[in-house]
Amino acid sequence: MVKRLALKLRALKKGERGIALLATMLAIAFMTIIIVDFSSSTAMGYLSAANHANEIRAEYLARSAINVGLALIAQDTRAQIAQQQNGAIGQQGTVGQNGSTPGQNSSTGQTGGSSVSGEQQPDSFLSVWALPFPPMPVNGGTVQLAVVDEARKFNINSLINFTGASVALVPQAGATAQPLGEATPVGAAPNGAATPTPAASASPGAVNTQLGQINQNAVMQLTRLVMLLGISPAIIPPIVDWLDPDSIESQGGAEADYYLRLLPPYEPRNGPMPTLGDLRLIKGIDDATFMKLRNYLTVAPETAVNVNTAPPEVLACLDDSLANNPNVIKQILEARAIRPFSNPADVLNLIGGAASQASGGQSSLSRDLTTRTTYFSITGMGTYAGARRLVFATFRRNGDGTGTLSSWQEE
Repeated sequence: MVKRLALKLRALKKGERGIALLATMLAIAFMTIIIVDFSSSTAMGYLSAANHANEIRAEYLARSAINVGLALIAQDTRAQIAQQQNGAIGQQGTVGQNGSTPGQNSSTGQTGGSSVSGEQQPDSFLSVWALPFPPMPVNGGTVQLAVVDEARKFNINSLINFTGASVALVPQAGATAQPLGEATPVGAAPNGAATPTPAASASPGAVNTQLGQINQNAVMQLTRLVMLLGISPAIIPPIVDWLDPDSIESQGGAEADYYLRLLPPYEPRNGPMPTLGDLRLIKGIDDATFMKLRNYLTVAPETAVNVNTAPPEVLACLDDSLANNPNVIKQILEARAIRPFSNPADVLNLIGGAASQASGGQSSLSRDLTTRTTYFSITGMGTYAGARRLVFATFRRNGDGTGTLSSWQEE
């Protein structure tokens, strides 16, 4: 009896030792999991902090690229000012020697067609800011930048007269031709008859100073541009409705009634676009269309297109005869590659009678072309240890070469 009791006690003690061992092993495993989790979260926190620090470094590198772009624009402006002053001094010396005024033929006294050496130098692809800027290593990172003049693009806000300045009312000859099935031009009646607007009754060369008035010449220019880019001109009426200050929906257009039915609902701008991002909100413009348009349009208040930097599509859209005559556009591109145009008159002399004579194409082109740029967009990219940041900034160039910030966006 005593022996049996002793055996049972021994078996019970062995069972207790097994339970204690199991509990100890579970405690060790639990502590191991806690330690591994703590180590992993600590390592992830360190990597996150390091990545954040790298992104901050990349951001400041991108901002420094913007400063480099501003310096290039300022350097180019100072060089132009110096050339202008030196040319003016040389012209004064010429006047003192032969008694003729600058730009005047000394023997005949007639004003010549060539540009005066003392006038402002043109902006072109030969300007300092336009030259390719290679990636520059800076303190373990890399800085890249690109400077683009906004005058090479078509000002989409020019479709509406927001400033009260005089604008042409009459479309150029042949500009009203529309492919079958496409949108009716803004301002035209549904049945094809002319609407009783000032544009329909004005004579060639008439101007309008009323705020909010549609600039019919700019509308036709944008229509030509989108057609040259392979885009349906049906997007033109919605763009005009988005910009104009009224709530009257034009044929094929869209006003608040349309946009307020969307999810989420929103209202049209009914004013000038602050950024090209507005285009994504307009009826009929999808991402593919936006990507086609973005490099050809601007919201910067440039009043004319820089003939020395504009792409051929933008040059062709300015006049109907240019859009239908690619050889003239080719001549312009070849001439500016050899020597940039110093003033719009040089372009008119080159193309001669190619511009639309019946609608005053020569005078229209002289108004729509320039060789100088006021607004510049600078794209700065900074990279550091795999982190990348982008900064997009637009500046207005002042007379002394300094820049005034117009817009700023970071990605």
